Formats: sequence, C-alpha cells, structure tokens
Amino acid sequence: MDPQTFVGATFLSSENGRPRLTFSSDGTYSGSDGCNGLQGGYTLDGDTITLAPGLSTLRACRGVDSWLHAAKTLELDGDTLRVCDATGAEIGALTRD
Repeated sequence: MDPQTFVGATFLSSENGRPRLTFSSDGTYSGSDGCNGLQGGYTLDGDTITLAPGLSTLRACRGVDSWLHAAKTLELDGDTLRVCDATGAEIGALTRD
C-alpha cells in the first residue's frame, strides 16, 4: 500500500464520541477513541498498518464504547479503514472524512 493513500487523511466513525485516527508522514498517528486521546507510531507492511501505541488518556466516559483503544492492526479498503485487535478480529471500521 502506498502511504499517500492514508497519510494526512482522517478516518472517523459516527458512533458516540466520533472515534477517529489521523496519520502523519513521520510514522505517527493521533486521534480519539471517542473519549480518550490516542497517539503513537505506526509501521506499514504490505497492506497492513500496525499501530505502536504511545500516550493516551484513560478517562471513563458514559455512553461511549472505546473499542478503538484496542486497535492493533488496520487495513485500508477504499475509503474504509478496517480495525482489528491483537488477535486479528475485526472490532470496527472508520471511514475517510
């Protein structure tokens, strides 16, 4: 996958809290799981983006499912970013803004 297909783009969900991720050309990402801020690094291997979590906040937010906090790998399919946990199970999806 060409990094230009996702670098600089924001991918988000319409769920409560509007979970989102944005990728930078320096190999870092930032965003929110809908409640807590997320940031860290990423690597690209073929069509898979692997997240290396860095700093995040750990607030409890009523009515927000913080599934994005468990993200480990991502796969871009058109304008949809499929989000998987450490076991490889798909836990959600984000759409290019």
